[in-house]
Amino acid sequence: MRVAILASGNGTNFEALTKKFQAGEIPGTEALMFCNHPNAPVVKRAERLGVPYETFSVKECGGKDAYEKRLLKVLQDYQIDFIVLSGYLRVVGPTILNEYPNSIINLHPALLPSYPGLNSIERAFEDYKQGKIKETGVTVHFIDAIWIMGLSLLNRLSQFIQMIRLKRLRQEFMKQNINYSQLR
Repeated sequence: MRVAILASGNGTNFEALTKKFQAGEIPGTEALMFCNHPNAPVVKRAERLGVPYETFSVKECGGKDAYEKRLLKVLQDYQIDFIVLSGYLRVVGPTILNEYPNSIINLHPALLPSYPGLNSIERAFEDYKQGKIKETGVTVHFIDAIWIMGLSLLNRLSQFIQMIRLKRLRQEFMKQNINYSQLR
């Protein structure tokens, strides 16, 4: 199995995975590292570790659709069978998803849904240090069109639930005739 690791930033997880591939602890061949930020530190790591890499941005491709088509061509040129998203900060679209069904996993550096998005490790670690949480970890999940759609729906559902909670809280305050300024 030929594996591509997609990354966007520093590349510490990429390096850890690469060392496991090179030691034979992960089955398959790490055939490619792709980065969507040409100047990201992960590119230097790939060079140092001897991993073939490609890099280009959405901007230089002229948009997401052209970017994904170009990325798909790269993946096909390297004969990639499986994709690992490791600190890859782009939403994978249907151009890639349709060509790699059940063949993409995302390594999110903190527990979802509590720590989505940027700086998730830092936020989780800070909450741990402050005693707000008792544990943290890494979330690993398969990526496909249904997951992407589900994530969008989950995000909307979360916003809706939050809105209902705030509305109920406000109603409770009104019932008890509590002034918001008294809560400060």
